Amino acid sequence: RWTGPEDFIARFVAADRPALTEAMRTAVHGTPPGECTVRLELPEGRERWLYICGQRARDAQGKFRVLGL
Repeated sequence: RWTGPEDFIARFVAADRPALTEAMRTAVHGTPPGECTVRLELPEGRERWLYICGQRARDAQGKFRVLGL
């Protein structure tokens, strides 16, 4: 469940958070996709590498949304 960008970003390795923040900013404010490769901190202390890609698009009502993988 989405609770906001701060909670989402906090789940990643601290050293990778600036890259993730910049990719999200790019996706929200521009037409190019925001992309990065970051490490997600898993509950048991392990890390998982993720490629994140997000892009701004209009929904059926014409509002901007960010779609991400």
